[in-house]
Amino acid sequence: MRTLILFMVCSIALSLGVELKAQSVILNGRVVDARTNEIIPFVNIGVINARQGTSSNENGEFVIKTDSLPLELVFSHLNYERRGILINDESSILVKLIPASQVLDAITVRGRKRKGYIEKLVSKVYHKSLRSNDVQYGKAFYRQKSKNDSLYSELYEIFYDTKFTNQGLKEWEVQEGRYAINLHKVDRNQLVNRNFTLLSKILTTVLPPTDDVIMPIHPEVRERYSYEIKEVRKLGDREVAILDFVPLKYHEVPAFEGEVYVDINSYDVLRVKGKIADDRLKFVKLTKGGYWKNYQIDYEIAFKDEDSNLLLDYIRVDQSFDFYRDDQFQFPVETNSWLTFYEYYEPKRNKRLGGRLRFRKSDAAVLDQLGYSSEFWEENPIVKRTPVEEEVIAAFESQKAFGTIYLNNQKQIVLEKKDLLKDPFINEMRFNFTQTSKKQEKAYLHLDKPFYTSGEDIWYSAYIVDASTHNNDVESSVLYTELIDTDLKVISHQALKIEEGVARGDIHLPDSLPTGKYRIRAYTNWMLNFDPSFFYDKEVAIYNANGLPVDPVELERDISMGFFPEGGDMIAGMVNRVAFKVVDQTGKGIEVKGEVFNSQHKSVSKIESKHLGMGSFFILPQSGETYYAKVKYGDIEETFSLPESDSSGFVLKVNNQMPNTVILTVEASPGHNEETFYLVGQCRGKIYHESKEIITEGGMLIEIPKGKLPDGISHITLFDKDGSPRAERLVFIDHQQDHEVEFFPDKESYKPREAVSVNFKITDSDGLPVKGQFSLAVTDRHQIVKDSNQDNINSFLLVTSDLKGVIEEPGSYFLADDKEALQNLDLLMLTQGWRRFAWSSVMENKSPIIRSEAEKEGLTVLGVAIDPSDKTPLADADISALFFSDSKPLTGSFMTDRLGKFEIGGLHFRDTAIMFFN
Repeated sequence: MRTLILFMVCSIALSLGVELKAQSVILNGRVVDARTNEIIPFVNIGVINARQGTSSNENGEFVIKTDSLPLELVFSHLNYERRGILINDESSILVKLIPASQVLDAITVRGRKRKGYIEKLVSKVYHKSLRSNDVQYGKAFYRQKSKNDSLYSELYEIFYDTKFTNQGLKEWEVQEGRYAINLHKVDRNQLVNRNFTLLSKILTTVLPPTDDVIMPIHPEVRERYSYEIKEVRKLGDREVAILDFVPLKYHEVPAFEGEVYVDINSYDVLRVKGKIADDRLKFVKLTKGGYWKNYQIDYEIAFKDEDSNLLLDYIRVDQSFDFYRDDQFQFPVETNSWLTFYEYYEPKRNKRLGGRLRFRKSDAAVLDQLGYSSEFWEENPIVKRTPVEEEVIAAFESQKAFGTIYLNNQKQIVLEKKDLLKDPFINEMRFNFTQTSKKQEKAYLHLDKPFYTSGEDIWYSAYIVDASTHNNDVESSVLYTELIDTDLKVISHQALKIEEGVARGDIHLPDSLPTGKYRIRAYTNWMLNFDPSFFYDKEVAIYNANGLPVDPVELERDISMGFFPEGGDMIAGMVNRVAFKVVDQTGKGIEVKGEVFNSQHKSVSKIESKHLGMGSFFILPQSGETYYAKVKYGDIEETFSLPESDSSGFVLKVNNQMPNTVILTVEASPGHNEETFYLVGQCRGKIYHESKEIITEGGMLIEIPKGKLPDGISHITLFDKDGSPRAERLVFIDHQQDHEVEFFPDKESYKPREAVSVNFKITDSDGLPVKGQFSLAVTDRHQIVKDSNQDNINSFLLVTSDLKGVIEEPGSYFLADDKEALQNLDLLMLTQGWRRFAWSSVMENKSPIIRSEAEKEGLTVLGVAIDPSDKTPLADADISALFFSDSKPLTGSFMTDRLGKFEIGGLHFRDTAIMFFN
């Protein structure tokens, strides 16, 4: 799937507003031109003595609900005379509007004088717009439809609480919303507009906050446009000049062409209508593959007079282009959106809809909590649906395709677009990250059973993958496996040939092997260059039926407790979330309850573990104060000290419970207000997210779409203005792209030792066949019971292999995707995944020291040749070698260096080999 996204940052629109109430009387009607009988779209329809109403749709139709009749409606449009109608019954309404009269001689200046007049007019309009603080509030409805070729691919409907000025939208907050994207029956190359809503916000009457587009109302209009006054109209008490602007051709930056309606006395902008037809537009782009031709945006924003106030009426944004890939035309793409206001109000005090971000919820969070309610949308047709929209909605509802929406924030867009690519820290960090990152490998062993008896064989298939991508394109050709006893003695060591990322082997268990818990470890020579705690390491139980029984060891119960502040540090004076983990002397998690106390022994928080000894609590630490926790397990009560809090810093909180976005709350102590900070998201050695933000009023709310992050553990790190890491959080992403496996045996039942033939089918989440390497273990189900809580290749690659230490019951985190399972997995990220920052080597551009090269062509033998008589090295000696093993004998020769050292590579043989040198 190809995705069209506006810019690349995150949402800050916030919480739920006033619920819309169903009415008892429904009125339907249509608005047409009184002279031509042509439909008039986007007519504002208000209720007399009330600041509410609706608008006509693109077919000129409208619907409005009321408690009772009669009802007086007023119809207004910039190109038509205002009209009021008294409605006494529920019959269909036909409204005819008379075109506005034209004033012919209000301005008759020509030539340079006329140009000078327009320049002064534009300058006064521009500066008044920037100085104006006339903030208004209103409720608006947004509808968007998108097409790929002739097929409708998207539908969005959203109710907003908004804050606006004479420039356009300033802040907005979702009240209710739904969207649907048709991904089931559309070509996989389709394009979708996940963030198209932003254009309604970022495009304004004057130059928007981006250097990538030019608007007509601009202080340098003379250098950028050819312009004229088309006409002047009398609209109520206003004299309105219609200015026509055509961009000069030599400009490199795309510019709007069109009309601007300006009050020549008050210098208010009443309407902007224009288009950009330019393939060079930058602030809209394709994120993956392909390109466009014939790109065009049509834009319209209109205001209206009401009670001596200039109110925003509607914003319309349409987009179209031809999509190409590999120089081949694919299909046309079209998107139509319309934001219309149906109610205006005056709050008791100035309210924020997107400025104060702490403890507020994102659009996605609000909509996810509300869920999709078909009854709500049936009861609230603020704007009458056209027959096409009814058909599209019905089709999406039948597919159960409606979900929630992810919106971005205008301020973040501007910051990222203008500053991020040029930022010295980001560029240095990218460069160092590339220079210091070395390709790593992971190994996973699929064992045939969870436990064994002495005298058996451990059969296994090994999968070796690139640690970053989890693909099998690895350079190593040899895998080493070891069986280690309880005394850490290696009792079996094997070297296996890797072919296409797969190796297969078996370990024979001697009859004399005593009962105990053993470890199987696997690694490549290249993996020796990195932390050995990330080797494949699994505990297996081995029983000896003929050996002496092992008496259980009685251990005194002992518990330990670790505290892990979210983000890394506790900051005084701020609410902190602190995770904890309680384990016994064997390292197993245990469930506890307790409280947190300050130095005066006053309880400040409750403690209760939720899963395998893990849990979390909130605390507001005070500067200079110390805290301790008292917990109880059975009849054992223990006291543990909490880490000290810092007097200044950042708090990074994460909500990873939403299906589509990761929501981050960044708060700072007072000394860091208005400071710049950076967020970097990386997963397995690759950077997937970068953003540059400014702390406002102590905190910010930021969303990272999960579609930007791969499956597995992502590290979200906060850097301060100096580029020093100050907070970090691990989050787990699961796009639920597991394969489906079906087995088809040739018979329903079998006799003992009868041959069994089984076919199987493996498909991806879209039902398409999967090609790959697979292994199958067959055991007696009456003797071997599968434990779904234990590790599997999915939990290992995505979780266990990227965390240090033993992960208890790793498979349990993938058995369900409900809220409890997600919370348990997040606790694992907070505790087992907690770490202090390890960015010093990256920022200092220090690469890991490579001591062991990857064995790319088979086994390598290293050694030193010495003279047996005097033990001196045989320098520059020509030596012949003969290798005997179960496979074909190998012969060859090699030269030693000046120290007698030699290296023989590219060896391939099975089992033990005997070497002869001459």
